[in-house]
Amino acid sequence: MEHSTDKKNKNIDLLDEKILELLRINSRFTNKAIATVINVSEGTVRRRIKSLQERNVISRFTIETTEMKEAIILSRYDPSSKTGILQELKKISARVYEVAGKSDMAIMVSYRNLVELNEFIDRIREIKGIKNTETMIRLK
Repeated sequence: MEHSTDKKNKNIDLLDEKILELLRINSRFTNKAIATVINVSEGTVRRRIKSLQERNVISRFTIETTEMKEAIILSRYDPSSKTGILQELKKISARVYEVAGKSDMAIMVSYRNLVELNEFIDRIREIKGIKNTETMIRLK
């Protein structure tokens, strides 16, 4: 499950945060199971999740499989191209983060094999304004 971190503009309260945390653990939890854990009605959970989706706090639900591997692709970009770069990166991965430090962005990708990972890296490097990339393969 992907979600926005811009809490001020999305008006996320403590109950929403509890729901989001449980969905981060397992996006397949039923509304009833979530309701039981946080001590509210199933209808409240259903309405809250629908509202979170409508407000784009939750952008999608995903799965993880044991067959997939993950990598973090760090990149630097030309600041004048930032908006266009973000839009292009979101086409490659929903998990794109602005970061502080030697890199400007961290792009999380899931892949099955090195050929697929190289395709992700090539697509990122082709985006106008990307200065460089550094790839880290997640081990654990």
